[in-house]
Amino acid sequence: MLVAAATAALLATLVVAPGGALSFSIEKQNVGLDNKFVMSPAAERIVTTEAESGDLIGPGMTVKRQVIITNRTKTTTSFTLSLAQVVGSRDGSIAEVRHGVVQGAAAWATIERPTFTLKSGEQAIDTVTIRIPEKVTPGSKSFAVVATLSGSTAQVQGAGVATQFEQDAIYTVELPGDAPVKGKLTKAEVTSAQKGVAAAAEGDKPPVNSRFYVGPGIAGKHRLTLTTEYVNEGERLLRPSGRVTVKDVFGRTAGRYEIPPFTVYPDGAADGQVELRGLPSLGLFTATVELTTDVGSQKTQLQRFVLVPKWLLAVLAAAFLYVVYRLTRWLLARRDERLYGSALGDDTSATTEADVDGEDYEEWPADDDAGFSSAADR
Repeated sequence: MLVAAATAALLATLVVAPGGALSFSIEKQNVGLDNKFVMSPAAERIVTTEAESGDLIGPGMTVKRQVIITNRTKTTTSFTLSLAQVVGSRDGSIAEVRHGVVQGAAAWATIERPTFTLKSGEQAIDTVTIRIPEKVTPGSKSFAVVATLSGSTAQVQGAGVATQFEQDAIYTVELPGDAPVKGKLTKAEVTSAQKGVAAAAEGDKPPVNSRFYVGPGIAGKHRLTLTTEYVNEGERLLRPSGRVTVKDVFGRTAGRYEIPPFTVYPDGAADGQVELRGLPSLGLFTATVELTTDVGSQKTQLQRFVLVPKWLLAVLAAAFLYVVYRLTRWLLARRDERLYGSALGDDTSATTEADVDGEDYEEWPADDDAGFSSAADR
């Protein structure tokens, strides 16, 4: 299993400070598997301005930064540092690192010590020198420092034998000037963890923007995630952030959520996500998404969707079965009444006809007979 480390120097940014001064910043983030090999500093932001340090950064200037590699394995290990071009990506990753391609800003950088060997627990501090050309177009210029573990395997404590390790540290130089700043919110989607698991079990893609969501379990809460995609069409690195407002059918606010800032490289796309927690378990809702960058703000509204708790479905199902049961009994009772009434009618008719045609029929005396008897009596 790969014994990887933390990503260092995920983003190095140069920006113009007030009064014409320039500032330089590096943003680093841990994304390694188990931190056995560490490229650092991690989660660090370094900012220098002309007023504080006299560090001018722009066309024709030279900048130096340090990269630290730590070997936390049990064996002596050799590393190689190299440079690679970085471009925006639209395939779901934050950026595309073109390993082996030394073009663009990657051609401006040099590494003081490309190869070194570390014993277990040792660190190496290397220097990356960035020489910005005199004539260069404004905009965000990115490159990567790639740390590679030499050899095919390494013995790692608690993890057995690891395959080759590789880690990228991405630097972005913001050159001052009038560079195009363009971008747009391309889509917003709501997904359900429950629907995603069910789709994965069937080998299907998880549905997005469904109109009906059922809470997991009898008393479980809805687990919805809203994902936004932002496309950077300019030449400046953008950091969109935003908010989501969910309202019910009466226009009342059911939830407000903040979309944390995320990085979108020039000519690339990236996603921002937020979990829609704390929504009522039952109701009809709609979500409005707003993202803000240096380009401005953009809004979009999603289609209405229904949230239903699972217990309610169980109650409705039981009520439906009860209604069906009562209706069935009523229909059967009506049928029995009709059959019984029909049977009684058939019996009465047969009896009357038998009495008329049979020998036991007795006719009442007529009026004339009655009068004759009276005369005889007299």
